[in-house]
Amino acid sequence: MPLHVAELEFDEHNEAEMARHGVSAIEVFQVLEADYRLFRNKRNRAAEYVMIGVSYGGRLLTVPLARTAVPGRWRPATAWESSTAERTRYES
Repeated sequence: MPLHVAELEFDEHNEAEMARHGVSAIEVFQVLEADYRLFRNKRNRAAEYVMIGVSYGGRLLTVPLARTAVPGRWRPATAWESSTAERTRYES
């Protein structure tokens, strides 16, 4: 069954984590609304998948996502501007 990301769950903790990387919750919502790609995250990470996509401002962002108890709702652990390797993965 394909993964479905219908909505994102934010709180003060993950918003603060994103802010440390210079990313806002609004930008992460923009990635969700755009043409993003989902990839399995590295082993032994709290977030099972990473979402990589472009914000309206043109920034390519990487967002680790963890499942919640609600189907289709995912919790971003943090977000950052994608590395060269992540950019290559997204463009492949």
